[in-house]
Amino acid sequence: MKTFLLNINRQGQIFYSVHTKVTHTKPYYTMKRAASSDASEAKGNKKSKQSSLLDAFGAGSTSSKKQKVESTWKSYGDAVKGLKPLSYMTCKDLKGSTKIAGFDMDGCLIVPKSNAKFPKNADDWKFMLSQVQPKLKALHGDGYKVVIFTNQAGIEKNKAKESDIQGKITKIMNELGFPIQAFISTGENVYRKPYTGSWDFMASNCNEGITIDKENSFFVGDAAGRPKDWQKGKKKDHSCSDRKFAANVGVRFYTPEEYFLGMKAFSRFEWGSINPKTLLSSAQNLDVKQFEDITSKDTELVILVGFPASGKSTFAKCYLESKGYVVVNRDTLKTQEKCEKTVHEALKAKKSVAVDNTNPSKEARQAYVKIAKTYNTPVRCFQFDVTIEAAKHMNFYRQLITNGKHRRVPDVGYNVFKSRYVAPDKSEGFKDIIKIPFIPTFDRDEEKEKFLHWT
Repeated sequence: MKTFLLNINRQGQIFYSVHTKVTHTKPYYTMKRAASSDASEAKGNKKSKQSSLLDAFGAGSTSSKKQKVESTWKSYGDAVKGLKPLSYMTCKDLKGSTKIAGFDMDGCLIVPKSNAKFPKNADDWKFMLSQVQPKLKALHGDGYKVVIFTNQAGIEKNKAKESDIQGKITKIMNELGFPIQAFISTGENVYRKPYTGSWDFMASNCNEGITIDKENSFFVGDAAGRPKDWQKGKKKDHSCSDRKFAANVGVRFYTPEEYFLGMKAFSRFEWGSINPKTLLSSAQNLDVKQFEDITSKDTELVILVGFPASGKSTFAKCYLESKGYVVVNRDTLKTQEKCEKTVHEALKAKKSVAVDNTNPSKEARQAYVKIAKTYNTPVRCFQFDVTIEAAKHMNFYRQLITNGKHRRVPDVGYNVFKSRYVAPDKSEGFKDIIKIPFIPTFDRDEEKEKFLHWT
């Protein structure tokens, strides 16, 4: 008699093998039942085998027994409005490993059971593919530590509950039947992919001091920058954050289709942001020494113009404030009235002033030009020659190197600047308009390394 046995190898691939046995007059399970003194036990064994087959195909919810894994949820980081930026799960029996198998959660491991775009509640989920469970179990058996890294900004925006996300991940782990780790970025913070904060925290604090072998580790996610119809009928990926995350960490990247289904890698994709290496190389031939004599010996007013995070504040601090200029910044003073009052007081005291705001429109700049005219003070405009793509990269970089203390400016801030922007002109009353090129400088190698991360 030929018996077809289902097998799963360590890579999670499912295959059948054929075994030939002597033919009996009775089915195998019937003979086993006859040899047993407890018929009900044999029936239970048969059901157990059926359940095991279903589990192998990703239908873990049909299993009669689920192994509950003992786990603990913790939080980390400085709280913003009562919410800590990182929530993470550890398990009592989970060991550290040199090999990390990282996964995004939504759209990668699970999808809404209701087939809605977004889950309706904490229980509205199912494994996205039947191959997910056997693949992950094979990885665990092969010594990999399975880790989920997920962005959940909805928690910070009060659109999702942290406890619901935690509960969902705990249920996923119990369905798998073995210990895993999970890291949740609860908002727009430095633990959010493509930042490497969650990976770095895991490597430093949650891997028992074991050094990770990045050559043999990887990350799987669906935010891969693929265009519409990358597969017939498929929508454009919502972002490229998962691919960027893997690149920043320095591990191999797969989409769910590539990893779980063995599909060929789709070569056409968009990173969706400026290449930081290109940005840095474009400034290599420029020298900051050109700014050393940019100040005036006479009292003056300098109006800075540029996108958020285009380098205005750093420039003002390094080359103007250090030479005695009074720097006026609305982020610090909070109101336009206070900014204008400070300019009045400084010019009256014969002190030079630098207005460190975005100042996109002629109207915004004229408010300060009029004050300068009152004191017969010349006005210069420093226009920061930085593209919006470079400024957005610096926006993320600034949040990263300040460890989240300087929150990134949302995209609406850039849209407002663009909608109001009018190029400065001498007719506004400027003595001169000087373009300030983008020249990044770094105090430490770590800063340069982080600058080169995709954002």
